[in-house]
Amino acid sequence: MDTGVCWHCIEDKYLREIIRDQGKPLECSVCNATRNGFTVDELGEQLEPIIRENYQLGEDRQSLQCE
Repeated sequence: MDTGVCWHCIEDKYLREIIRDQGKPLECSVCNATRNGFTVDELGEQLEPIIRENYQLGEDRQSLQCE
């Protein structure tokens, strides 16, 4: 059986509902229960487009060296 994270261990309501409805039974690495969940790869597939749309790389900053 695959391991990952179950819908019960996700705090975000929207993501929790997606995982509950679209996930498959697996052993949760957080709570050790067997519930519908996503593997790490599946979770990444859901989160990647959201992160790419809402976050961007910051400006390059030089660090100052104190002598």
